[in-house]
Amino acid sequence: MSQDELPSITPLELVARPEASIVDVRPMDERLDVLGFIPGSISAHSLTEEDLSPRDALLGMSQQCVVLYCSSGRRSSELLEQLGAPHVFNLEGGVLGWLAAGLPLCNVTEPVQDLDILASGADFVQALRSCFVGQAVETILDFERPDDPLALFYECLSHVTHEHHTSAISYLYAFIDRAAYTSKTLGTSLSAIAKNTHWAYANVSAHREELASLPLPLYPAP
Repeated sequence: MSQDELPSITPLELVARPEASIVDVRPMDERLDVLGFIPGSISAHSLTEEDLSPRDALLGMSQQCVVLYCSSGRRSSELLEQLGAPHVFNLEGGVLGWLAAGLPLCNVTEPVQDLDILASGADFVQALRSCFVGQAVETILDFERPDDPLALFYECLSHVTHEHHTSAISYLYAFIDRAAYTSKTLGTSLSAIAKNTHWAYANVSAHREELASLPLPLYPAP
């Protein structure tokens, strides 16, 4: 099957479907490189366990719409062809197509004005919860939604169980991605998600050594 024959979705069509799960199939170092990544997307590598391949993890996602992407659409289309799942689509043009459509990207290699790097990794772990809950409250009020922001925080945690991660670093990246996805489904703007994600990733990078030594789980159960 050619790339043109695979189930696909355009960047603007994807924006109109906030419930869609957007999965970045590139390696983590490429996701963090200069091209950047789509706000609210999840790294495929954060979905996996030691005994679960990215392919099985993607097939197990319950969402009705899962969209794969890479830099240009070539690698994601190859993975999609292997999957053959009716609820999985390829993003036309990948990150480059998203950028050409004038949509915001999260590029953690670029400096951001007023980026607040906290004094310690422990401070960041606490601030991350406050940031998520605060943004959720704002969006919930804007759209008059019935959601409980603290319940949403723990729902995110339920998708990032500490048993599936070997360090607090991978755990935090997975949680940040899941929190960004949840914000997207609530209706938070992509530009706000990009800024919040950039802040979170920058703090993980700044306190990497300290965070790597923290025991899991980072957050107590409710």
